[in-house]
Amino acid sequence: MAIETQWVRDDAHLARLCAEWRQLPYVAMDTEFMRVDTFYPIAALLQVGDGRCAYLIDPLTITDWSAFVALLEDQDVVKVLHACSEDLEVFLRLTGSLPVPLFDTQLAAGYLNIGFSMGYSRLVQSVLGLELPKGETRSDWLQRPLSEMQVRYAAEDAQHLAELYEALLPRLDENKRSWILEDGAELVAGFRCELDPDEAYRDVKQAWRLKPQQLAVLKVLAAWRERQARARNQPRNRVLREHSLWPLARTQPGDLLTLARIEDMHPRTVRQDGETLLALIREAAATPAQD
Repeated sequence: MAIETQWVRDDAHLARLCAEWRQLPYVAMDTEFMRVDTFYPIAALLQVGDGRCAYLIDPLTITDWSAFVALLEDQDVVKVLHACSEDLEVFLRLTGSLPVPLFDTQLAAGYLNIGFSMGYSRLVQSVLGLELPKGETRSDWLQRPLSEMQVRYAAEDAQHLAELYEALLPRLDENKRSWILEDGAELVAGFRCELDPDEAYRDVKQAWRLKPQQLAVLKVLAAWRERQARARNQPRNRVLREHSLWPLARTQPGDLLTLARIEDMHPRTVRQDGETLLALIREAAATPAQD
């Protein structure tokens, strides 16, 4: 059965729809984005489902997001998403706002013992008995026009997410419903607090194996990488590869030749930022023992 699909390509149309959506108890939301060569995601498509129609919002043609922000922040309309960390990043980057209250169907599946950390396709199959098309997740969503399969994929996501919500909600008692919304609020609050670059070293694998002086070097290098990735709008691994951080902090090379021999060190990094890295290592290595 074909899903009713409606494109939204201008500000006035979006504003009219947002006014209508704000009269509903919930809307289902999803995003498609590209993030191959950038630190920040590039929004390529926003999908909204109301249970009757799938709306495809084109962020390449919309210029005024104020009505959509009002919808995102409307406390009377539940926003339904699935495993939504990346979607939240898209919303925040594109509109400066985040969806509240937030109902994550992945969390709902966990509370109902359907499955924990369950992917969207598996959950749709488990609850709705539907097999979703595959293969479009990593296609080029910035191309225009989108292919027929891309449009179908995007529309089905929005439609079936709404159906999921309507199927799951009656199975949840009041306590579990409130827990899911509390978890959603906590997730949104976390996204409002951007990662402190000086804390980035805590996420580096094997950091616990380093001695205090080596850890001081790791902290400086990880913070530099985080700040540069944001400033250049490049993936962290384009600035300095993840697997190079630990051996850099452990061996602390003192010249470019030794730096170039570090595990997984890209020659481009040595050319562009080698001297900077050596200076950072020297400075951090001199950190007083008490610090």
